[in-house]
Amino acid sequence: RTASPSAGRESHEQEISCDWPRVVTALGNEPALYQAMMMKGAELLILSVTGGSNGERAAQTARDNRVYVVGGGNSVSPDNWGFAESAGARDGGTIIADPRGNLLASTANHHEDIISARIPLGDFRKTHRTAEIPMALLLPVYQQYEANYKPGAWLEYLPKDLKDAGEFVRRRSQSGVKK
Repeated sequence: RTASPSAGRESHEQEISCDWPRVVTALGNEPALYQAMMMKGAELLILSVTGGSNGERAAQTARDNRVYVVGGGNSVSPDNWGFAESAGARDGGTIIADPRGNLLASTANHHEDIISARIPLGDFRKTHRTAEIPMALLLPVYQQYEANYKPGAWLEYLPKDLKDAGEFVRRRSQSGVKK
């Protein structure tokens, strides 16, 4: 048992002390997942800023959750057939944002590049407060939610190719199966 310094009450969870930041990762844009990680003590989120996401969205995630965010973009390698050039994307590239969404470092393009920034975790830990989550409003909604597909629902059949996967999803969606 440990005393929770922020709340001043006893906790049944064992607190692990470490000198490095707590880091969690996620793919895509999952705001509820980012909030859950922040509530569990995440100080730094590492996100993908490709596909449906970009550097601006990563900076917004930093602001919304009051944590540091590293948004890593896909690198391209000119004249290397394994890496595709940008298809007109204007999202810049990799970013590092502070809890206010200010950019500490960023790349100017989507090509391979290295960025770095000093993240003052000591100062962050002295002043950081978890964002207030309106659980009285959210919990009843979350408790009523029923996922379309339960965990492990896709383990019963492995599609042979992309076309087969699309047909499988369509059949499953039309039948209303919620396994």
